[in-house]
Amino acid sequence: MLNIKNKIALAMMIAGLGLAGCTEAQKDSAEDTKEAVVEEAKEMKEKAADMMDEAEDKSEDMLDAAKEKASDIKDAAEEESAEMKAAAEEKLKEACIKMKEKTGGDTSDC
Repeated sequence: MLNIKNKIALAMMIAGLGLAGCTEAQKDSAEDTKEAVVEEAKEMKEKAADMMDEAEDKSEDMLDAAKEKASDIKDAAEEESAEMKAAAEEKLKEACIKMKEKTGGDTSDC
């Protein structure tokens, strides 16, 4: 039969094993949580990098579109200016001819 000292020693040993088991389970749980947090942080970092890449691509596209639009506007303005210049020259020539005809001058100078 077990005496009281042996019973206490046995109970302490069982309790110690139980605590050791809890401690090990807690360690495992903490390690699993740590791994999950690290994995989530990696995923967030990757998502942030992807978002930055997308934003950079979109800003480049917008810049290219703005450059193209500015070039189109410049070309249209140059064309309009050339047309206006040609029209002004034609009107000036017509006015010169009319003036030369009224004054009896030579229209070949116009």
